[in-house]
Amino acid sequence: MKLRSRRSRTLVAAVAVLLPGRLRRAAHTRLLGYRLHPAAVIGRAFVDVGELEMDEHARIGGLTVLRGCRLVRMGPEATIGSLNLITGVRAESTAFETPGRDPSLVMERGSLITYMHVLDLSDRLTLEEFGIIAGFLSLVQTHAMNTETLRQSSSPVVVRRYGMVTSRCVLLPGADVPEASIVAAGGVVTGALKDASRCTVLPDGPSWASRLAKQSSVPSASASHQEFAPSAVVNPGPTRTTQKPGVVKLA
Repeated sequence: MKLRSRRSRTLVAAVAVLLPGRLRRAAHTRLLGYRLHPAAVIGRAFVDVGELEMDEHARIGGLTVLRGCRLVRMGPEATIGSLNLITGVRAESTAFETPGRDPSLVMERGSLITYMHVLDLSDRLTLEEFGIIAGFLSLVQTHAMNTETLRQSSSPVVVRRYGMVTSRCVLLPGADVPEASIVAAGGVVTGALKDASRCTVLPDGPSWASRLAKQSSVPSASASHQEFAPSAVVNPGPTRTTQKPGVVKLA
């Protein structure tokens, strides 16, 4: 019996936080209609969304708030850590002028959101395969005020395959982090990052993306990591301890 009333769903989501594991799972699947793989896990998190799909070994950590989204889809081994605040503005809201706005979170295979991040899902946030919002205290914002119309506008944010956003970064509406790149700590991303002048090469050795793929328990991951190895060393930058906010491109 899937509940339809928004107030009832919010109440069940709140009570589920306090329930033991089996009862919590029953509340999520039978009353809220979430589709959970038998190996997927939801900790003591407040999860109040329209639809939730969790594939094998996907996980949501405890004390995370996930609410207001139309859809949350988590692929195999996708993980949301603890103490995250992830909020959406429901699609029926009239405060936005953006047509087709989609307040959703899509996390593909092996993607990761670590701890203590604030994610605004007024529009879609996509983490492609092994995309990571790492460290802590980063902000993803998918909406902004249109000063001409005095209404809210929104734009999706994407972290591409093997892209990584480190601590205390800000991703603004329309941010697009390239494949196999790293946004250095404190970086601000306002759109698609394609400017080579902002790229720095990491020290010699295998890229972090290659190591991540090798260590992953997803069987097919190791077969694809080679394409992300650095092909050349250009514009050597400062050490990690003095690196300015920006983007580190690995491939």
